[in-house]
Amino acid sequence: MKWKIANTLFVTSIFLFIVGAIFNYYQSKNSIESSLEKARRIKKEKAEEKRAEREAEEQEEEELYAEVMEVDEIDKEIETIINKNKNGK
Repeated sequence: MKWKIANTLFVTSIFLFIVGAIFNYYQSKNSIESSLEKARRIKKEKAEEKRAEREAEEQEEEELYAEVMEVDEIDKEIETIINKNKNGK
């Protein structure tokens, strides 16, 4: 049997198809891995933003609570002064 150009082209096309399939597999694998990394990074950033917002809200609540406590202390001191003045007539 003679080896023809058609046979050479057929073998070459099979080889190139296999190389292309392997290349496509590794490109897809890298793409999926990079997509997963990006998704994880975005998820981490969103979690950090939520945590920062929560911490800011908690800090605001603490500041408001401290202000309320200061006002309560001032009110108590005023009541004490008024009571002392009434008793000391």
